[in-house]
Amino acid sequence: MKSEHAEVAQTIRKELKEKFPGIKFSIRSECFAGGNSVDIYYTNGVPEDEVRKLVDKYESGHFDGMTDCYNYYSNRDYPTVKFVMVDRKIADDIRERTKIDIAKKYGIEDINNEQEWFNKFNAWSNAVVYRELVNKSL
Repeated sequence: MKSEHAEVAQTIRKELKEKFPGIKFSIRSECFAGGNSVDIYYTNGVPEDEVRKLVDKYESGHFDGMTDCYNYYSNRDYPTVKFVMVDRKIADDIRERTKIDIAKKYGIEDINNEQEWFNKFNAWSNAVVYRELVNKSL
């Protein structure tokens, strides 16, 4: 018999494979004092929000920082875990190519001069590139 968190991880793995067949996901489940979790890792692919829409239903509640309490949902009739974390990595070559494209588009002469990026965007280059890529499918 599988633990509840392992069962949730297996179900999430199956759903992600069906919904996003071209993306390789690494899914880990963990049990710890006070709860359990499923962590999802992948590179490139669809934005985190699309994955989160699919897997949020497997969280048994949410943490409320105002009251410092974990509030459980009462309408879950399938296995859940306390936390489902999604972590999308974007490959370095895509980040670098995007940085070059942004620099050309906005007239940044030295792509390694962070001050030039900050003067143009009021943000460092890594933040500008992140904003460009965060909601894109790769």
